[in-house]
Amino acid sequence: MKDSAEAAAGPGRPAASRPALPNTAREHGVRWGDRWDDVPLDQLPVSRLAGLAARLIGTYWWYTAEGTGISAAGLGVLAALDEEDGLRSGEVAARSWVTPPMVSYVADVLERGGYLRRRKDARDRRVVHLHLTKKGREKLRQAREHVAARWRTAFGYVDPADEQVIHRFLRATVDRFGELMEQEQH
Repeated sequence: MKDSAEAAAGPGRPAASRPALPNTAREHGVRWGDRWDDVPLDQLPVSRLAGLAARLIGTYWWYTAEGTGISAAGLGVLAALDEEDGLRSGEVAARSWVTPPMVSYVADVLERGGYLRRRKDARDRRVVHLHLTKKGREKLRQAREHVAARWRTAFGYVDPADEQVIHRFLRATVDRFGELMEQEQH
């Protein structure tokens, strides 16, 4: 990987003129409330470092989504409907990492913005289907471009020589946590 100070400062700025990067969880705004808060990052156990990375990546995702003018939950709803239009709220929730009550709230906001439309089922008037509008599809397209550009920038520090090892680690992590989540649900 590129030197972390070099990667953070950006091209063309000498490392000496760059501000020091945070080196503990506390300096990154994360407090676990135990002895690990002030331990240098390179001395953290992998589990703590992975947890810190996940939290920072998640927070960055929320900030990135906000830059689109639609919340992260709203983008999840629009993306689920882009994949399969006409879903019910519960189906959208299952596909978008948004709770059913949150889908209802987000759908209200998106409907007011003209990004989706609700339609009652012709056979069962109690059932409501959510449909993406043309405006919603365009907003999602723009949002995906915005998010993709931000993620390319965010991960631009990764040295191509390290990608295979990082990929293998992250894939194993996804597989392991997928197994653990499966066990939790049974």
